[in-house]
Amino acid sequence: MSKKSNKRKKRIRKSMVKGKIEEALTLVNSDDTRCLCEIGVLLFKKENYGMAEEIFNKVTQLTPDNALAWSNRGVSLVRLGRYEEALVCFDEVITRDPEFVEAWYNKGVVLHNLGKHKEAIIYYDEVLKRDAHSAEAWCNKGAALGGLKKHDEELACYDRALNIKPGYVGAWYNKGLVLQILEKYEEAVSCYDEMLKINPENASTWLNKGIALVRCEEYDEAMKCFDEALKRDPDDAEAWLGKGIVLETSGKYKKAAMYYGEVLKRDSDHIGAWHGKGKALFGRGKYEKALVCFDEVLKRDSDHIGAWHGKGKALFGRGKYEKALVCFNEVLKRDSDHGNVWFEKGIALGRLGRLNEAVTCFDEALKRYPENSEAWHN
Repeated sequence: MSKKSNKRKKRIRKSMVKGKIEEALTLVNSDDTRCLCEIGVLLFKKENYGMAEEIFNKVTQLTPDNALAWSNRGVSLVRLGRYEEALVCFDEVITRDPEFVEAWYNKGVVLHNLGKHKEAIIYYDEVLKRDAHSAEAWCNKGAALGGLKKHDEELACYDRALNIKPGYVGAWYNKGLVLQILEKYEEAVSCYDEMLKINPENASTWLNKGIALVRCEEYDEAMKCFDEALKRDPDDAEAWLGKGIVLETSGKYKKAAMYYGEVLKRDSDHIGAWHGKGKALFGRGKYEKALVCFDEVLKRDSDHIGAWHGKGKALFGRGKYEKALVCFNEVLKRDSDHGNVWFEKGIALGRLGRLNEAVTCFDEALKRYPENSEAWHN
């Protein structure tokens, strides 16, 4: 290497150390692929993914068999959201070096992000053929199986990941979520507890633990979890919602309505909060205000059974029996086995003097809930 070339290399290194990447690029020879790759990596670390991709692309043109450059270009494209192009890059890597594990893994991640769960699993399996102890591949395979609703297999993958890496937060979190889907709420709480041992500052973990505790009917503990979530993220709408649900369940409707209001300050289209606020207002006998809330739900989801039911009950509370019947019928169109609504429809018909129709409704209610003593006595 000539003294002049050596001097230029030193200047390039100095510029890179100082973070003067533009200056380094002006000094590097256009065919110096090693130096270009180093600059590309530095740009990637500085989150300048667009420029990094351009440099790695240039390297692949100069040295088409450079698997690492293809891989780095693919990862840069992923960060830019250009997934289809990234897939092409990872294929180029695998063609040149079938044992390049990261390329199999990264292609699986991209396919998973594109919702192609079956294909993603194929690539995670290729990783696991080469490295059976890749906790990340087991965890991501589990997530892809979850996308296919294969929850028992999904759980098995998370357990494999945790056997390899007991402190793997992502696997504990995903396991907790799938246990909630399977309605194994106490086990889900245990997973979130494991996560909180590792990272007690994660607001999402506190939130999900609270949700699972609500399902376990441990309302005081759930409320503590929602409060912990809000300490860390005061704008977490779902944590405010959780507090509203707990208070509504406890019959504390005034405070519940206030917390649902906190959700709506942050997300005015939150259907769950409009519905919850409507129920809380109904619980306080504020039927007109409750009706406004149920109508807000139905503007956003005209098939929301809970809102039709709530609206019907609020109209009944206002003595508007004909209008209440319309709402109860909307519920029964969508769920003809809703025993409570048959009963409530029967009461409304009775108030209108339509006794034969009312009796028919009470019979329908009793078919579904024979233990409904009120229906027997009407």
